[in-house]
Amino acid sequence: MSPQKVIILGPAHPLRGGGIATFNERLAKEFIDQRFDTTIYTFSYQYPSFLFPGTTQHSTEPAPEGIRIKIKINSINPFNWIKVGNELKKIKPDIIVVRYWMPFMAPCLGTILRRVKKNKHTKIICIADNIFPHEKIPGGKLYYYEYWSGWRWSIISRDATLQQLKNSGALRYLGNTELIQKILGYEESTRVIYMLQNKYEPEKAENWKLVQKVFNQSVFDTLENIKGVGRDSAIDISVHNAALEPFFKKNFQLNNYDRATLSELRNWAENTSRNYRILLKDIPHTKQKAIEAIEALKTKYQLD
Repeated sequence: MSPQKVIILGPAHPLRGGGIATFNERLAKEFIDQRFDTTIYTFSYQYPSFLFPGTTQHSTEPAPEGIRIKIKINSINPFNWIKVGNELKKIKPDIIVVRYWMPFMAPCLGTILRRVKKNKHTKIICIADNIFPHEKIPGGKLYYYEYWSGWRWSIISRDATLQQLKNSGALRYLGNTELIQKILGYEESTRVIYMLQNKYEPEKAENWKLVQKVFNQSVFDTLENIKGVGRDSAIDISVHNAALEPFFKKNFQLNNYDRATLSELRNWAENTSRNYRILLKDIPHTKQKAIEAIEALKTKYQLD
């Protein structure tokens, strides 16, 4: 019976020895000692220079003895990913052990492995070194948009006088049917908005709990303290604000990276976006009704 084939995808000689490269070579040695037919597929091109802190990515040391290493993977060439994936799919190794240690490598390794999985034979095992990467991820914009989308805002009509006139029956004293209809048309438009707000409020309240599971409230507090950005002062919520630039460049982590939770939050964001669009499209209509009522009042009573 022929030995099982194992492929290790990840850094190895001639790349400069580091924790991951050394581990891969040691792991290959152990597989070989256990009678597995083992090969390492390493990188012909690993990092762009801006991601590599040292002067060279290559080792001056001799290759480790007794380990078969193939220099195959180009981390920035999608055609190479497909080629390597098809090659491994055809080889049909019994096991592939893939090393994941930074988001930059995800498209490359993911593409290769998706091709391999089509052979419906190879078992894929991932060793994840950095679930939360050491590299900075600019999470400022994510927090900024969540800060606004998670806000349970409401539209309030200052219509106490109108309600008093309506409830007391005093509207009839205006003596102009067209004017009364315009005022009541505005009142009906605001009622529709209130109805929609009440309809979506339980959903917004429930999903705000989910936001608090994922996002760090102290980061939201930081936003509140940026002049001209907080909800009490901001009129334009676009990101074109010089005061926000340092915030956007900071490495803000999430509290929770659970896939099911993040998927649920994404679905909530989509639902909220749709609900707010339904709500917001009624605002211009209500505004127009208010303008018509005001103009009718001006005409009736010669107001400036």
